[in-house]
Amino acid sequence: MRFKHWKPLVLIIVFLLAIFAIILIPSEARADPVSGISPSFSPDETFHIAIGDVTPGSIISWGWDSDDTLDFWVKLPDGSTITGLPWAYGIKAQQSGTYELWWKNNNWFFSATVSYYAFSFYPQIHLVTPEDGSTITNKNQQITGTCDLFASKIRVSTNNVTFAEADKTDINWMYNASLISGANTIYVEASYQTGYNKILTHVEEFKLNLDTTWLYQENGATKIGIGIYAIIILVIILVPLAGLMLWKRSKKTE
Repeated sequence: MRFKHWKPLVLIIVFLLAIFAIILIPSEARADPVSGISPSFSPDETFHIAIGDVTPGSIISWGWDSDDTLDFWVKLPDGSTITGLPWAYGIKAQQSGTYELWWKNNNWFFSATVSYYAFSFYPQIHLVTPEDGSTITNKNQQITGTCDLFASKIRVSTNNVTFAEADKTDINWMYNASLISGANTIYVEASYQTGYNKILTHVEEFKLNLDTTWLYQENGATKIGIGIYAIIILVIILVPLAGLMLWKRSKKTE
């Protein structure tokens, strides 16, 4: 088999990730991992495993190894299949339900076995400070949050087009964002490495409102908002007008 020296290492990595899934990911966000060694199955026969309770947006990751010649495919909840997938890989679920991994023995004479490990999880991205939906008064806002341990990288965007990498340590991340007055949407993207060269991403949106009506912070300096300017302009207009009205009234009484 190709990559013979790499397959045991990848299976170990997938196994360790699955252990993290059991310990660290909330039960409502993951499916239990499935692992083992298949029983022998004859030429032209198949073997399959099921990964249940998968929700759209979940990531399904797997690794498998065999000394035999096998066909491999993934069966989706609606009955359709995905073929041509590598032995160490992952997909992002678009349907809810049970996903199945299938193998077919293509040997001419000998029975086959396959060792496997597979699991699914729903990406976890959270905003810690400021809280989602809060109103702030700092245009240059430090944003902090958490993610699951599977995430290899966190990137942040304020327009869902240009993303910049956040500082990430374990499950914590931090990013300094430049915001605009009024409603802001913060897009946080987590990247997940599945297999050798497959990277899957997941994006969560958070809302922040920047209030610059009175006083706000920008680049460490306190700035005057449009509300104060409006009051100043109003005073500039009304004071002379009031003086003019008083002057006219005094002229009438003379």
